[in-house]
Amino acid sequence: MAGVYGWSPSTVGVIQSAFFWGYVMTQILGGWAADRYGGKPVLGAGVLVWSLMTFLTPAAANAGLLPLLAARALLGVGEGVAMPAMNQLVSSWVPEKERSRSLSLIYSGMYAGSALGLWLCPLLIEAFGWPSVFYTFGSLGAVWWLAWQAIAASSPASSNRITAREAAYIEAGLSVRTSSPSSSTASVESAEAGLVPASAADALTAADGGAAGVPAASGAGGNGTQPPVPWKALLTSKATWAIYISHFCVTWGYFVLLTWLPTYFNQELGFELSASAFFSVLPWIAMFVCANVGGTIADGLLGRGVPVSTVRKTMQSIGFLGPALFLTCVALTNDPGAAIAAMTLALGLGSFSQSGVYANVSDVAPTYAGVLLGISNTFASLPGIIGVALTGSILEATGSWNTVFGLAVFFYMVGCTVFNVLSTGRRVF
Repeated sequence: MAGVYGWSPSTVGVIQSAFFWGYVMTQILGGWAADRYGGKPVLGAGVLVWSLMTFLTPAAANAGLLPLLAARALLGVGEGVAMPAMNQLVSSWVPEKERSRSLSLIYSGMYAGSALGLWLCPLLIEAFGWPSVFYTFGSLGAVWWLAWQAIAASSPASSNRITAREAAYIEAGLSVRTSSPSSSTASVESAEAGLVPASAADALTAADGGAAGVPAASGAGGNGTQPPVPWKALLTSKATWAIYISHFCVTWGYFVLLTWLPTYFNQELGFELSASAFFSVLPWIAMFVCANVGGTIADGLLGRGVPVSTVRKTMQSIGFLGPALFLTCVALTNDPGAAIAAMTLALGLGSFSQSGVYANVSDVAPTYAGVLLGISNTFASLPGIIGVALTGSILEATGSWNTVFGLAVFFYMVGCTVFNVLSTGRRVF
């Protein structure tokens, strides 16, 4: 599209970042709505909006830059509710000891979709022209919405597709809504300190009416009435700021690198469009694999009684230090093959974050998982607005990819330090 319309790198950066203008607007609203009304209707509405905007993108581009920016922003508005809604669904459906694997599987689905899209897009462009990409994926989103309406439910209580035994198993693995965070966190703190085994801590919190996991119901998606959101506490707690800062640092590398990856392969490494698309798929495949490996390891450690805080910090440290190491290798090598391998490993290891900071949202605030993820994802959207556009400006002014990689490494190191110092695996809210 840049070649068709004559866009400069800085203009491309602005167009790409326009998505995040809308994306950041619906994070908190989406989380609040999901906690109150359930994840199913919120996610469904978001998919309808972003599918429509995807379908209309070619028409918007032909109309001019401003209509295109508006379409991109509205696409972001629709997609902005997705992660908060998904977090609410996980909080309502998935027992604590299976949460790492579940979150990793969900997010790895996005990685697999991106890999498929990067492989399919050049084929569609060559066969039918670039507008066919938007028509195809916009239409697929509408088909998905129909299936979602027929199959999904916001909670086990509202589903007619599971048995009573399955519902009882799910409920048994989730904490009761009426549990007191103070009573449950006391037990978890004891377990994390090694004073009692994790299983004993679970028993203690169950006796108190709660557990160190996700509530059985969250918002209208569950069986209870959504309590008032403790906005001030969510914005002042040390534990939540560990999530906000770390999430920002994770997505700086994620958004910047993946948005500009095809350009890097094409302009810096000298690959043609089709080859660039092929190599751009590799990091997504690596993320799919690593996310599920990380989730399996994390849940295995939790099942063996390793404290939640230890598991989350270990997974997130891999998710920060691995990318920082291999991005440094990318900056130091002149060999295209080594650069591709290092970039693939950097982004792949970053997906261990699904079992770190992402899973930590439901550890800290199970009752408000949607809202907390919405707040956190608002911070995490800023790199998409600032970092993506800034990268275009850096490349236009200096042509230096090492500066781009150096910024990402800096934020990875900051995030690693903050998460290890400030985060907790216990329930705070």
